[in-house]
Amino acid sequence: MNKLFQRVGGLLVAALFLFSVTAQAFTLIVAPARYSVIQFAQDVLQRTPSVLVSYQGEATSEEPTLHAWNGSEWVPVSMKDYREVSFLQRVPDRTILIGGRDILPQSLVDASSWSPRVERITDLNTSGLVNEFGRILNWRTSEWQWFAKRYNLSLEDEAAARRSSSWYDQAGPLPDRPRPLGTLLESGSEPEPAPVTDVNMDD
Repeated sequence: MNKLFQRVGGLLVAALFLFSVTAQAFTLIVAPARYSVIQFAQDVLQRTPSVLVSYQGEATSEEPTLHAWNGSEWVPVSMKDYREVSFLQRVPDRTILIGGRDILPQSLVDASSWSPRVERITDLNTSGLVNEFGRILNWRTSEWQWFAKRYNLSLEDEAAARRSSSWYDQAGPLPDRPRPLGTLLESGSEPEPAPVTDVNMDD
């Protein structure tokens, strides 16, 4: 994974990475330096306002090695800069930490306490990442379809069986029963995205 990174001087970090992200809400993605995970995170960056920080080191490390993607190359970020969020112009609206306890350093979790919202993803398989990011980022149908096609995944509609029978025959209220057309048009909401499953993929 060392090939993922290109070390540069500290001054270059300030010059290249303190870009403006003030126009809209954005997400900070903190991911392990694993090729498949970084590839997926890069795809997310292309489709949603976000910043990617990659980490290396043991789960017990107090000073894991951090690099941030500035749009064209990887630049080093110290733990001090991460704790103080000094490598960004403002605090992200949410932080997504990827990795289980056996991978993600607790020191990095603790250093993310400044974030107003922290999400944890422990499944590093592509289908798991797609499902979790889709849920957290509230993807539209088009995003689900794009990632499914990108990674040769199939969309599984969990509500198909329920829709195959009349909802008049089902006991109790259903949270996703049809709403009046006027309300639906006014809200502009879209159907709940379906989870993703692997198709002939070796994770």
